[in-house]
Parts: sequence; C-alpha cells; structure tokens
Amino acid sequence: MACLSSCTELPRTAEVIKRVLGYTLNYPGATRWNSLYDSITRIVEVKDKVPDLFNKLDIANHFKESELQYLIDYLAVVKPIAIALDILQRQDNVFFLGYILPCLVSIYTKFCRMQAEQTAQSAGPILNFCKTGLIERFQKYFELTKPEAQEAVLAAFTLPQFKLKWITNFQVFVENTSARDFSDFITRLIVETAIK
Repeated sequence: MACLSSCTELPRTAEVIKRVLGYTLNYPGATRWNSLYDSITRIVEVKDKVPDLFNKLDIANHFKESELQYLIDYLAVVKPIAIALDILQRQDNVFFLGYILPCLVSIYTKFCRMQAEQTAQSAGPILNFCKTGLIERFQKYFELTKPEAQEAVLAAFTLPQFKLKWITNFQVFVENTSARDFSDFITRLIVETAIK
C-alpha cells in the first residue's frame, strides 16, 4: 500500500508542465498538418522556462543553445508553409482554387528572400529541401503552358483580394520572358477566357 500511495502522490508530467508553464504542451497529431509547427512554436515561446521544466521533470539533458537556435531557424523556414496551410484549410470560408497560386508564389518568394538574406542558417538544408520540394510537387502550377496553371491564374484573378497583385512574383517561374511579355500573356489569357 505504501508504494501505491507514494506513486499516486507523484505529479504526472502534464501537471508539472502546467505548473511550470501555465499550460500543457500540445502533442503533434497526424491529422493536423500544422501541429508539429504549433508544438515547436510553443516550446520556443517558453525557451527561458525550459531548463526549469527539465529540472522539475528530472530530465538530465537540457537543450543546448545550438539546438534551440535550430528550432528557431526551423520555425522561420516552415512558417510560410504553416501560414499558407492555415489559409488553404480554413473552415469558415469556402476554399477557392484562386488561393493556390498566390499561396505557392508567396511561399516561394519568402524562401528566396530567406536564402538571399541567409536567415535560418542552421536550417539551411531544410530551406533548400522545402524550396525544391515545393517546385517539384506543384510543377504543373508553375508552368503557364499547363491547363492547371492557366485555370489557377484565372481563378486567382477573379478573387478580389488577389486579382493580379501576386503576378510580379510569379514571373520568377517563367524563364526567358520579359515582364512586358509576361504581363501581355496573362492579359491575353484573361481576355481569351472571358470571350469564350
């Protein structure tokens, strides 16, 4: 009986976490795409309290400064994807095809900016992988000769919040085309579709 009473007196991990942080930590779930991002964000937000939490949980190996920096850099890289996923999986609005290209172009533009500014240095390989993976996975939306890309351009044009604001960043994907030729192509695509 003594063992049972002492075992029940031991605080459970969730209770210790709640006592130290003021809330429990989320566990990443397989059904929520952003759950890993959200979980790591919570840990980084309370990074100053993590050593105390580890002590109270009897965890000997604390985060090294380089490990925390890696998590911060990882979040910086994954943030554009997390934001786009939140937009694309909204439950309060009907999802429109018109969101696809502006979101993809926004993610890619942010990745390029991070590489140019050399931010998120410790997560550089993840940045390269995400950038390459984005292009490979959504290649059909980045080639204007493909019907899927043309439909997505037209869908984005018809949404008032986008119209053609995102087009200048899209030109990165169209090789050997001047800004004028690209603009003319988009205008011609819109006019031809409207005439049909």
